Amino acid sequence: MFFEGASDYIGPLTAKKGLTKKRFEAAYTWFSSGPKIITADIDDKPKRKTQLSNSKFEGWKSIRAGLTNPFFFLFVSLAGKSNLRTLLGEAAFDTVKNRLRDVLQRELSGADALHWMETEGNSLFLIPAKKENGLAVIVSVMKMLINNRVISIEDLGLSINVDFTFALHYGQTIFQAPGKTGAVISETVNYIFHLGTKKAETGRLTISENIPEEVIPEGLNDLFVDAGIFESIPVRHSKRFIYS
Repeated sequence: MFFEGASDYIGPLTAKKGLTKKRFEAAYTWFSSGPKIITADIDDKPKRKTQLSNSKFEGWKSIRAGLTNPFFFLFVSLAGKSNLRTLLGEAAFDTVKNRLRDVLQRELSGADALHWMETEGNSLFLIPAKKENGLAVIVSVMKMLINNRVISIEDLGLSINVDFTFALHYGQTIFQAPGKTGAVISETVNYIFHLGTKKAETGRLTISENIPEEVIPEGLNDLFVDAGIFESIPVRHSKRFIYS
């Protein structure tokens, strides 16, 4: 529910007992008085023009669980997962997924990326909100897009070429350790999953306007082209690489 953007939840007891008068009056009062901005510790929408720190990242153990922090959010997906699973079979496909996880962690290590969530073959990495980490993650992703043929054959052990979909966003969320993220409710996490699954394109890196310009490596600005607006935030796609 929450990952689809729900802001309220009506449980099964409501269907049996109905809405209470108090809850109905509260909803009507809110509706009648117009929209309100409700602030909470779980997630604060970041300012889009953000100056990042140049200080060195002190490690993931320095991030306290339960507190809201800014991060870069990198969504990664293996393109054509359903066809690949059918072609290889479930056991071989699981092997490819495990190999891909190792490849991603290796390639993104220079950005201090943390493999935070994984669902249906889609991975979400957290990257520290530091300038050097933001620069490193974009460089790493572009290298993977260029070298996808080598990764497919040498790292994943495939006889066919596969491609990747990447999306990058900047925002805030409560931090929990990997494996303990089931209770995390975050507008930013919702957005990056939506961006990765609904807007990002195969063979490209899609970045939101929230990504500070200072983390786009010098000389690579022209590599990104306007891709319109997605869920009220302008986004850009990297240009495609053409192989002969």
